[in-house]
Amino acid sequence: MKSKIKLIHLVVVCITLWSCKQDDQTTATDTNQSILGEWLRSDFLVDATTQYKLHFYDANNDGLITNQVTSKEGVISSATPFNWSLIHNTLTITKDDSSQIITNVAYLDNGNLYLADFSTLEFIKQ
Repeated sequence: MKSKIKLIHLVVVCITLWSCKQDDQTTATDTNQSILGEWLRSDFLVDATTQYKLHFYDANNDGLITNQVTSKEGVISSATPFNWSLIHNTLTITKDDSSQIITNVAYLDNGNLYLADFSTLEFIKQ
């Protein structure tokens, strides 16, 4: 009888542990899906000559930072590739020079993205 109780207890513990692990994975995947796409920094609303964008691509967590400034002389632009990972609300951006930016991800009530340790401005999904 004691061995049956121990077996039942072991099965309950295993099921509980496996179910918690699956919940954590689902949450991270949902968060990753919501950040995918192109995000325009909100200073574009004040100065339309500047476009700073973050592009989060699905494949291999690749990304791109683009910066475009339009002046009388013409358009100046740059593109900086990066790799990214998002675990719960912590985003890690690793640039080609191996420098890292680690920031918390927050989605505001208006749907904009806020990266506190990356920019003081919001990002608008395009």
